[in-house]
Amino acid sequence: MSLATPASAPEVSILVPAADEAENLPEFLRQTREVLLPLPYSCEVVVVDDGSTDDTAAVLQRLAAQHAFLRIVTHRARRGIADALKSAADATSSLAPSRGTTTSASCPGSTTACAACCSACGSPT
Repeated sequence: MSLATPASAPEVSILVPAADEAENLPEFLRQTREVLLPLPYSCEVVVVDDGSTDDTAAVLQRLAAQHAFLRIVTHRARRGIADALKSAADATSSLAPSRGTTTSASCPGSTTACAACCSACGSPT
């Protein structure tokens, strides 16, 4: 299987900015999983909830519980696509020294965890 799990570090990270995409995320993730499964390398999907005002956060949490290859980064306020992509890149496991923890300039403690909360300062990113 080519989907990353906590036991297998990904070789490829797909970065996805999302703002008010609750309705589209389940189908997007289903199709993405279908495309990634046959690949010969492990992949993860990093979705940034960029200050969504709909149910995007809840949908992402539900999907992450079902799919180990999904990682979530949350912006409390809308910061735009460029910043969302930077946050996603900062959170990628394929570039991180260890799964689940990466360096981010936007975090006061300078360490952010993938589940949208900061392991250094305890606040949402």
